[in-house]
Amino acid sequence: MNFFDWQYTWEIFPLMMQASIKTIYITLIGYVIALVLGLFLAMARRSAYRWLAFRRPG
Repeated sequence: MNFFDWQYTWEIFPLMMQASIKTIYITLIGYVIALVLGLFLAMARRSAYRWLAFRRPG
């Protein structure tokens, strides 16, 4: 006895693939934004300009 509806699974399979591709795309965009922002903030923190080097001890 199988209660799993394979017909419905195959009907929504293309939609699930589209959703997974969009999820990967959005994840990669978020990763790139975080990488660029993190690099900018790290360089700003090491800057010689005091107004740019926020929260630097000493």
